[in-house]
Amino acid sequence: ADQAVILQELIDSTAGLELLRPVNAPDLYLKAILGSINTLKREGVLPERLVAIAKSEEQSVMSTEDLYHEKGAYKGKMKGDYADALKQTAKLTELAALYRAYQDTLRSRRLYDYSDMVMEVARALESDEQLRMILQERHQYILVDEHQDTNNAQNRVIELLASFWEKPNLFVVGDAKQAIYRFQGASLENFLYFKGLYKEVKLIELEHNYRSSQLILDAAQGIRPSAGEGLQSQTEHANAPVRILSLSTPEAQYYAVARAIQHQLESGIAPEEIAVLYRDNADGQELAQYLDRLAVPYGMTAQADALTDPYLHQLILILDVLRQFGQPAPLYEMLHAPVLAVEPLDVYKLIEYCRKGRNPYDVVRAPALMHEAGIDDAPRLQQLAAQLGTWSRAASQPQAADALERVVRESGVLAAIVADEQAPDSLAKLHALYDMLRAHVQRDRTLTLSKFAAHLEFLRSRGIAVTAGIGGMLPGRVRLMTAHKSKGLEFDFVYLIDCVDGHWGTRTRRQLIKLPQSVFLKAGTPPVAQEADDEERNLFYVALTRARREVVITMSQTGNDGGQLLPARYIADIRPALLTRPDTAPYEQEWASKSAIRFEKPQTRIPQSSDIAY
Repeated sequence: ADQAVILQELIDSTAGLELLRPVNAPDLYLKAILGSINTLKREGVLPERLVAIAKSEEQSVMSTEDLYHEKGAYKGKMKGDYADALKQTAKLTELAALYRAYQDTLRSRRLYDYSDMVMEVARALESDEQLRMILQERHQYILVDEHQDTNNAQNRVIELLASFWEKPNLFVVGDAKQAIYRFQGASLENFLYFKGLYKEVKLIELEHNYRSSQLILDAAQGIRPSAGEGLQSQTEHANAPVRILSLSTPEAQYYAVARAIQHQLESGIAPEEIAVLYRDNADGQELAQYLDRLAVPYGMTAQADALTDPYLHQLILILDVLRQFGQPAPLYEMLHAPVLAVEPLDVYKLIEYCRKGRNPYDVVRAPALMHEAGIDDAPRLQQLAAQLGTWSRAASQPQAADALERVVRESGVLAAIVADEQAPDSLAKLHALYDMLRAHVQRDRTLTLSKFAAHLEFLRSRGIAVTAGIGGMLPGRVRLMTAHKSKGLEFDFVYLIDCVDGHWGTRTRRQLIKLPQSVFLKAGTPPVAQEADDEERNLFYVALTRARREVVITMSQTGNDGGQLLPARYIADIRPALLTRPDTAPYEQEWASKSAIRFEKPQTRIPQSSDIAY
């Protein structure tokens, strides 16, 4: 969050920015710049190297033989693809300027960000021979796990620590089929580079699997083939075929999954041995509605944005009033917050009365004026006015943490969260917000709650999340999580939902700033030939192999807009003999008769705030 503030200052003040600071939307590129700089740091790319990369990319474009149209109306003009490529290189040049200014600002303020931690260690090991030798002496045996998920900066640290010995005591574990974190900078090129760095190594190819049934391993072999026959199961699990459930609509699909899980629980299967994996967090939210209505206990593991929580939104409305005390509009919006228990009709009457030129802050403190306005519950508004005055004074003092605690407690936000069994994650998000404030206070002892509220508004207006980990691996709950979150876990029964093409599979994503492939390569290392959707294929492989006993793959035949959907392409790579397609008509008929269930009151006892595993 602090990164964003510093970068916005630099975007506003750095001379020569044309592409990354559009006149009508100067903050348009903020998130893209932030993400790009973090990626560059993870790859150990400094501003100077980025400048060189940009120049190399520009030269590559300009040396193309068919750069210009040779005939027709556009004769002599540069072809569109090349013009776009040059625009991207120009963006890289501007990005390098911002990156350099950002690093200079961090140093001048004696700060570093999360991505600096590994990159700066690598730089220190490269430049300080004594430090390098001390650490090499201290760490003579090195184990690297999940190496396929490492990035260039991490690899450089490993390489430097091991560089004293021609044959270091280095044990590296990895699986190229499970490389699913390219968005964090990890790449197959890094994995293979390190594999070739040391020539005289003992390569151990694992042949045995102690998790999944042989049928599940054979199905995974179709998704991501291995040399030879593939992994051989050492378990005694029965070879239950992979079930494919194709339902008519997304709602019918979610209902069918919820009902299938409900049947399993009724048969005595432990809830924690069932996992539902999905591509995006939003998929889990859709399914959760049906699990709620069918009283299926579940726990959802995710990173959530605290600023979008309904209860914290009400808290932020209060903070906005304290930040802009005296302004009518924030007060009117705040008065609609349910935790404040103000009658909506009274708010309407207050607004109408103040159209005559009255200040609402004066009105809510004057019983006679409220009586004249026809407000029924004047004592409540008068009490709230007194609270706002007290909170406003506290918000202007440099005890921001104490002021926030007071507002949370006295406003009723905390009581509402604790009393609501359907909102256990709100407390985790409140903790995240409070921890963020305390971190700010540690850096600036003069920070006020009003200034912190302004910071929250900056983040909210630019779509920058205040992340909070919610859910947890609690007993007695079905597990809901993204396929990325499931890595390293295992369950007896796994459901893969929303398995339609374009959702699980090649995904198009707009990139405001496109970093060239050379950013992700070690110097002098050629790129590895990969298909466009290799990472998505790996992700499907990882999800499938979380199961010990059974896998169910579900999909909808139509989207929410009624358009036809196709199954995810990876399903066709599984041998038909390993699949079964049960009749889904019973689920369709049941859903048709009970479709109103999505509007009914939830039946699930959601985990309490005190149950949350942090």
